[in-house]
Amino acid sequence: YFARIDFKEDQGKEHEVLYIGKMNFTEKPGETPLIVDWRAPVSNLYYESRLGEAEYLCPEGTIKGDLALKRQYVIQNRILEQYHDIDLTTNDELLQNAIIANTDKRLKDIAATIQIEQNKIIRSGMWVPIIVQGAAGSGKTTVALHRMAYMIYQYAEKFDPEHFIIIGPNKFFLDYISDVLPELGVTHVTQSTYEDMAMEFIGKKLKVKNKN
Repeated sequence: YFARIDFKEDQGKEHEVLYIGKMNFTEKPGETPLIVDWRAPVSNLYYESRLGEAEYLCPEGTIKGDLALKRQYVIQNRILEQYHDIDLTTNDELLQNAIIANTDKRLKDIAATIQIEQNKIIRSGMWVPIIVQGAAGSGKTTVALHRMAYMIYQYAEKFDPEHFIIIGPNKFFLDYISDVLPELGVTHVTQSTYEDMAMEFIGKKLKVKNKN
């Protein structure tokens, strides 16, 4: 897990402690999760709500209550390295550390540091057309991958991961982003270049001429 929130519903007697991670974790099927998936409705309190009166939308309707604590954790190899009590999810120190730590040659997930604007895009309704614009390196691909992970979770009864496809400009790009979805617990999503996908549909092996 990477975060904790303490939330009490309006009709509740005391605050419930919820730990948020990249996926649900329970000791036994059917029990209350020890760790709540970042894509769950209640997790939206962590990303968008401030301390005090807060609410989140779930299938049962709008749940209102009091948010008493938002805490971010940095845990590496089972060792708690640091934590921060926050009001907004934006934490310059945590973001800076995440950027510095990402020295790998592959893109990493940002589940712990998703910003409000990014979260709104990720959690937008399935039937809402979305265009995400931004300069190179602004996080468009990262947000798109997290939105895909969110949709697979939110609409699990309608879609399987196999129903999604990522179309990239080349295989180097696909290799660069290949770790993000598995880190979020999503597997079996097809990745392809436009050229390979076109060849598969055509059913023939053709050589694409370089116009340059």
